[in-house]
Amino acid sequence: MARLWFMPLTMIFASFIAGSTSIGGGAIAFPVLTLVLSISPLIARDFSLMIQSVGMTAASLWILKLKVPIETRAIIYGTIGGSLGMVMGLWWIHGLFSPAYIKMFFVCILFTFGCVLVIFKKDTGIVSLPKILKSREKAVLIGFGILGGIVSSLTGSGLDIFLFSALTLYFGICEKVATPTSVILMSINTVLGTSLIYFFGYVDIGAISPLQPQAIELWSTSVPIVIIGAPLGAFFISRRNRGFIVKLLIASIIAQFVAALLIVPHDLNLYLFEVMTLAIGFFLFHEIHRTSQIASPTHEEPIQHV
Repeated sequence: MARLWFMPLTMIFASFIAGSTSIGGGAIAFPVLTLVLSISPLIARDFSLMIQSVGMTAASLWILKLKVPIETRAIIYGTIGGSLGMVMGLWWIHGLFSPAYIKMFFVCILFTFGCVLVIFKKDTGIVSLPKILKSREKAVLIGFGILGGIVSSLTGSGLDIFLFSALTLYFGICEKVATPTSVILMSINTVLGTSLIYFFGYVDIGAISPLQPQAIELWSTSVPIVIIGAPLGAFFISRRNRGFIVKLLIASIIAQFVAALLIVPHDLNLYLFEVMTLAIGFFLFHEIHRTSQIASPTHEEPIQHV
């Protein structure tokens, strides 16, 4: 019973973060459910996808209504990759990892992205992708969409932060454009993920499992909150500068990482897994930045700046 009242309280903050940053509300809900309330990652994943399919869709509609600048082509290619990743994750990769490893993988990847964003990313003022996208650039968007879709299939969130990282670190897109773009992209992916699980289920230890009933119960108590909170977050962040967006994003990432280290029971193997994940994540995001279009421009077409 405590969980039923605790989740709406959590989603007041989570839905606001979902609308105002590239970290969806599921990135807040998943750690709270798994770390604080000790709820199964399967239930947490289902709840995260379901609640974001409502909250982030509401925020997306508000973004479109306000005519906030977005990158439509990133949404298109990211959706292609994200859809493939979601299907792969639900029906192939899911069930290969234990709950503790899924929890720590998620927060470690977020943490490495935050570190690279703070250390290397500068405000370029770029607000759109090149007029003509080359094959390599399309592959970057689709590839990161696949990775994000897989992570979203496991934790209920991830596509938004992966595409946000590609846009900001590789293409140098300003966070004020990358953030609403990632919100719309994640809303599409969560609707897809929720629909797939509801109609077809997912593979868990060789068997098809349905949408978790407890996730539906938690979802029903939180819907009224996120319908209001996510659009408010989108409106709030549209009035803030790049520096504020980055600080809010980093604060959320650090809070999740520290909480996971303190709450999740650890053994030597899990510590080694975390070190490996941090190393791979840092290398991945650093390489994105190092090979970026800003560091090595290859376009004949001018890139639009603010």
